[in-house]
Amino acid sequence: MSREERKRQTKEAIVRHAVELFKQKGFDNVTVEEITKQCGIAKGTFFNYFAKKEHILLHLTDAYFARLDDIFGQFSDQEPKEGVLRIFSDLLSLYAKHYEILRFALLETVKAPGETNGAGGNIPLFRQKLADFFVEAEAAGRFCGKWEPELTASVLSDLFVQTLIGRSGTDAFDKAEAYEKLKRQIVAIWEGLAHEKG
Repeated sequence: MSREERKRQTKEAIVRHAVELFKQKGFDNVTVEEITKQCGIAKGTFFNYFAKKEHILLHLTDAYFARLDDIFGQFSDQEPKEGVLRIFSDLLSLYAKHYEILRFALLETVKAPGETNGAGGNIPLFRQKLADFFVEAEAAGRFCGKWEPELTASVLSDLFVQTLIGRSGTDAFDKAEAYEKLKRQIVAIWEGLAHEKG
């Protein structure tokens, strides 16, 4: 086995054991010492991979957002409002599936936007993917935006992230409820917040 393969396996083992401990005891109740003991590694080895236990959560958030290309790719040729709703639905499903850990990871990402290791780049990356989605829709004639794609993407991505944050304090995540609320908000934004006076 190569040195790179051993490093990859060690990092995976740290993440796997840490996640199990986080699920059992709650993130705040787990120490780096417990993680290293569970992995059978020295504390110094842990710090070769993660500067602190919070970075494990940021690593998990990276893995969540790594799915963006696949999810956006599935809906890139759809009418934009329907495409956005389907993209958000898929992301909510993925979030719900791994909610026990991703809720902590999301909060850590929001708290540490300037961190390295890709940590702070996930939300801006999500926003950029949405902006690109609208640019492509405009170029294909499927969308005629009133505002620049970056602003549209910023509003929608902030709405999505806020929906997740707003439900992160609960023990369970109701994907259907979150989606319905998000859908109503997107429809309100899409149609405008007020009727024009006639």
